[in-house]
Amino acid sequence: MYRVTPVIPQISAAMLAGMALGTAWVNLSPESYYDMVEFRLIDPQLAFIRALPFDIKLLTFGRFLAHSATALLFFVIGKELWESALFQRGFLRRRDMGLWAIMCLGGFLGALVTWWLTQTKGQIEQITTYGWSVPFGGDVLLAYMMGKMIFGGKHRAIEPILAIAGVSSILGLLFMVALDPIGDISFFYLFMTGLCSFLTWRFFGRFAPLALSERDKENAKHLTPYLIGACFCFLFFWGSGLPLTLGLLPIIPAIAHGSHAFGLFSMPERFLHDPLNRMTHLMTPPLVITMALFGLTQGGIDFQAFNQVTLSLWLSMMVGKPLGMFIMALLAISFGLVVRPLDLSKRDLALIAVSSALAFVTPSLVADVTLLGGIAREGARLGFGLALLSGLAFAQMIYIMRGVGNLPQAK
Repeated sequence: MYRVTPVIPQISAAMLAGMALGTAWVNLSPESYYDMVEFRLIDPQLAFIRALPFDIKLLTFGRFLAHSATALLFFVIGKELWESALFQRGFLRRRDMGLWAIMCLGGFLGALVTWWLTQTKGQIEQITTYGWSVPFGGDVLLAYMMGKMIFGGKHRAIEPILAIAGVSSILGLLFMVALDPIGDISFFYLFMTGLCSFLTWRFFGRFAPLALSERDKENAKHLTPYLIGACFCFLFFWGSGLPLTLGLLPIIPAIAHGSHAFGLFSMPERFLHDPLNRMTHLMTPPLVITMALFGLTQGGIDFQAFNQVTLSLWLSMMVGKPLGMFIMALLAISFGLVVRPLDLSKRDLALIAVSSALAFVTPSLVADVTLLGGIAREGARLGFGLALLSGLAFAQMIYIMRGVGNLPQAK
């Protein structure tokens, strides 16, 4: 029976606790809250700091925490997607993956159309030139929480919810870079990132499956070379100008991995000892702490910040995105492009769309870059908060309806 590792609920709880604390702080003492978020870790005027090819703005407490914490989170997400695509029985290689890919596309289109329809001319429009990409991203943490409340933790729908949210998380950031260029991209540092990953695989990772000798097998099991390679990949990726959140993804293919797929974020992976799973286990404690701090610095919601961005984001995330997913799924099934799984009804597909549409991590990162001005950013945070409360209220309503027998019981 498919069961999700308890690490995901732990990280979710830590992030929500940080958001609650940040919200209380920003409403009780906004000056001290923003002083904490914007605190400079290093003086940007120092000569050796100016010589670095890195974005110096990341050295504020809030920015550094946001990108370093999410880099660990996206390493875990990328690792799960990599294994599910690599192994023969992985989730991304199943026949019904086409349906979930189409739902991802439908979510993007639905959010985009809703954002454009709800925008009005004026000051907010001028500072949200690229804001339409904010609601694109997914969120594995909140999607799982929603899915568990609606379906139950062991339901067949949990895995596609995690898949849609994970793929949307990464694609949301990539779309921001591809369609909304906000700075120069250094291809030299991108090449160095790829070279670092290749050398790590060439001298360590490739020996694990080949098992050329006992010494090579033992060397491939050590985590130290992979940790060093991950640090260099992270630094080179930082210099490339791409979102630092994705900085640890290039090292994933270089790390020796297992040979079987157990499902996305599945419980049995806790007991695996291949280097890739051990790296994930090693990152879990700092990930819980950093995601709590991420919620604190990025999730402080000012209740007086309501504006046009708040309404656009809430409608895009809670109406346009799930509606786009569901409509695209129905169209694809009707035209014979994909086949609906026999154990999932159309009502289940609608609930999957609602569950995977709720997001905070990736949209908050995109909003921090694409929304030009504090007014729009604070309005976006309020939109995230309203979407979260709406999603939880909807999930609780579905849970109550299942309990009184108005909906089929979760499997």
